[in-house]
Amino acid sequence: LFTTQQEALGRSFTQVVRHFELAKVWEATLDASSSRSELVDLGDRFLQITVSALDDVEPGTRLVVLQDLTHVRRLEGMRREFVSNISHELRTPLAAIRTNIEVTEMDPDATPEEYRTLLETVKSQTERLTRLSEDLLFLSSEDGEEPEHEPVAVDAITREVVYQLASLAASRTVTLEAIPAPGLEIDVNADLLYRSLSNLVDNAIKYAGEGSHVVIRPI
Repeated sequence: LFTTQQEALGRSFTQVVRHFELAKVWEATLDASSSRSELVDLGDRFLQITVSALDDVEPGTRLVVLQDLTHVRRLEGMRREFVSNISHELRTPLAAIRTNIEVTEMDPDATPEEYRTLLETVKSQTERLTRLSEDLLFLSSEDGEEPEHEPVAVDAITREVVYQLASLAASRTVTLEAIPAPGLEIDVNADLLYRSLSNLVDNAIKYAGEGSHVVIRPI
């Protein structure tokens, strides 16, 4: 990690590693007959250092094991980011359902047609939650296949996003607009495209401020 085997021969541990945190763990065991283990951040990598006393073999002898855990720490970071993203993915449809229900509840004169619209929204977002759970199962499986791609009309996706987030936008006095793109098709997974665009618009509504105008413009 720090030098070659040939260069390390005949030199002390602290001379080889030349790192304060590692040397501190080593030195802490010199006056004790116990083992010590710590995770050390070297900036560009993480090392687990374990120093074991072997005084029963020869007084003052220490066994040092260094494990490079950089990859493990990066995976942990990716896991935290994944959990955060999934939490956001789940909040979006739940927020749409809640907002639609609250808007309908506040209107004592809601018509049967408005209730049907509410039920359609709840059904659509429930289906989305179902797809999310299926995606989680796909990601957790080792033999999962690539998501299916097909020609998708961009207009259909943008209209659905505007429709599903209209209540959220109205609750924040934000207007939504989707610029038509007649005949524009792309080869993608429709659900993944919808979720990506929905997340972007959802964030735009939340952070644009009251009275703002959010525009979806395919280019």
